Amino acid sequence: MQRKLFKDFSLFPSLKQYKRWSMPTKIGFLGSWASIISLVITIHAIFKPEELKPTDKLTISQNPTTLTIKDVQLRKFANSDKEYVTLIIQNNSTVEALNVTVKTITDEKELFADKDDAIKPFYVNHRKIPANGEAIFPLASVKDFTQTIYPNKPETPIVRFGFRNKEENPFEGREKVCGNLSENEQCSFDTRYISTAIKINYDSIFGEKIQKLTQFRTYFLDSDVNKASAVIIGKQ
Repeated sequence: MQRKLFKDFSLFPSLKQYKRWSMPTKIGFLGSWASIISLVITIHAIFKPEELKPTDKLTISQNPTTLTIKDVQLRKFANSDKEYVTLIIQNNSTVEALNVTVKTITDEKELFADKDDAIKPFYVNHRKIPANGEAIFPLASVKDFTQTIYPNKPETPIVRFGFRNKEENPFEGREKVCGNLSENEQCSFDTRYISTAIKINYDSIFGEKIQKLTQFRTYFLDSDVNKASAVIIGKQ
């Protein structure tokens, strides 16, 4: 009889089956459901996001965590004679940014995912940028960067870097291309730029998960370099 009752027991019995149970079985059934409901309530209470207090919301709104690309440079690092395209990431906030990662993307695919030994130390987990501080993130060697970004002309020299909404100096990079010019020498050349998309992921100290999509421009030499002596007209 006990074996039959055990076989008939179910958490989802029919009404006919329920009526056929003994009183101890019914009590056990109700106790099982009470335990399940209690467990669900407990789990919900544990994992339910805590409602922020108005003062907490005000603190977060008054202290947003904002990272931007401050500059793009060519840099060399220890144990390598290569130059690397390197981002300077600025924390413009009064609080630190946590777990910062920087990726170069195109069509949602990451470029330069495999870092060589010279720049791997800059991609450790849980990287932080202090309040009003900055950090460097090398993307790739100049050779790898140019071959990927400008595959049609992989040997083209990089003249300078820039940003879409930032006023640019048209003479920046001139010395690199033209060399040192004498007072009466002139130098002219053309450039073309290619934009590179950057995805910056980081956490705030308030538990926010933040993602920022931005970009920078790489200006490549796009013509011959023309040098000429200027004609100086003196006063008589």
